[in-house]
Amino acid sequence: MTTLLLASQKIFFQASPRSRMTSLGESFAALNRRGIATAASLVLVALGIGLYVSMLVSTFSIGIQLRQIAAAEADARREARDLEMSLRAREANFAARYAPILEGMDEVSAIIYLDSDGVAMNTRR
Repeated sequence: MTTLLLASQKIFFQASPRSRMTSLGESFAALNRRGIATAASLVLVALGIGLYVSMLVSTFSIGIQLRQIAAAEADARREARDLEMSLRAREANFAARYAPILEGMDEVSAIIYLDSDGVAMNTRR
């Protein structure tokens, strides 16, 4: 019977949340008689704020660097595209610009052999 009585008292007469908070406050006050806990808390909060600000600054600086890199990369792509377009235009105009030289190369390519005197013979003659 005493076990049942003790169990019921433990269940029905537990400490309320208010009394728990009061006891925690009293234990903190006892621990903080010299101000060590408050000073440690303030130091931890200051370190946390400092870490947060430094991470924020580094994040923004990384973002700015990435934006500059992206702009430089876009400029490099634009320049490469312009160079490729000018190369394609030069290739397209090559035949028109050097037509006399290319026509003369037809005669050179028609040379088949050298005769015994060392004279080049052309098969078109």
